[in-house]
Amino acid sequence: SHLDYLLISSQLYYRDMVLPHVIAGENLSFWPLGSIFRRCGAFFIKRSFGGDQIFPAIFQRYLHQLVRDGFPIEFFIEGGRSRTGSLLPPRLGVLKMIMDSAQNLREGWDVNLVPIGISYEQIAEERAYRKELQGEDKVSENVGQVVKATSIFKRRLGRVYVRIGEPISLSEVFSSLPAPFPELDADMREEIVQITGERVMHHIGDNMVVMATGLVGLALLAQSKSSIRESDLEARVARLLKALQQTEAPIAHALMAPEWDMTKSIERFESNRLIQRLSLDGESVIQVVDDRRITLEYYKNGVLHHLAPLGLLAAAIRAHRDSFRDGA
Repeated sequence: SHLDYLLISSQLYYRDMVLPHVIAGENLSFWPLGSIFRRCGAFFIKRSFGGDQIFPAIFQRYLHQLVRDGFPIEFFIEGGRSRTGSLLPPRLGVLKMIMDSAQNLREGWDVNLVPIGISYEQIAEERAYRKELQGEDKVSENVGQVVKATSIFKRRLGRVYVRIGEPISLSEVFSSLPAPFPELDADMREEIVQITGERVMHHIGDNMVVMATGLVGLALLAQSKSSIRESDLEARVARLLKALQQTEAPIAHALMAPEWDMTKSIERFESNRLIQRLSLDGESVIQVVDDRRITLEYYKNGVLHHLAPLGLLAAAIRAHRDSFRDGA
């Protein structure tokens, strides 16, 4: 998760674009990274305002000034890291403040919400996420963790895709309302913010790229059994890839190459002890390691939402299969 904002800023820097002001949690404000992050555009806020009356007012005023002066602002609408690979419900506090600030722009100016989807072939925090999902407490960021994290630079974790979605114009959102946004009652404003947040999340999901590890993870877990013949897995992967192509989901370039096969993904999972290969009657069988299934779920969940409409259709056909069999 800490690689997300580094990736975005690095890509903007390489393209000679203005780096954003990044809203970061106060847990990252520790020596020496706190001062480094500030120089990179980060400013730190509390994870929860609680009953604090002063900090939210100062924070909102600061956001208002940034929006009014036209500075790009980067924030993570999920409000925290997803340990399951699924997109979390939107946290609406910052979005509401930005929408409030967008009412007082200079003439001809607009605020655009730009959804960004980041997809990893392999995440660096596999072990940490698995432990947290199994009940262990999250370890707070500190200097010791930073030193240990340098070991990831010795590993090759595969490709990363950063995809930019279609911007959502707040002027268009406001123009569709029955009255100016500030004049609406509180419940209506809350509903508009909720709908806008869900639109952002939907666009982020649309821009999550189907990676090889996600595709193979989905195929491995698309059954109740813990093992599958490698030949059967290969056929299932091919079927799922064809289905994903029909949904027009963004698919990693490697998956579209004629020579692609699932070997590298299987080897990646095997080296991380997520699966093990067995031999049964001279045929290769792949078995999911029970206590590592959670990690495979992470990769699967990054793909699954692209197949949700097809899954609902398949469930409806299955529920009424007798009618289809009778030709009705």
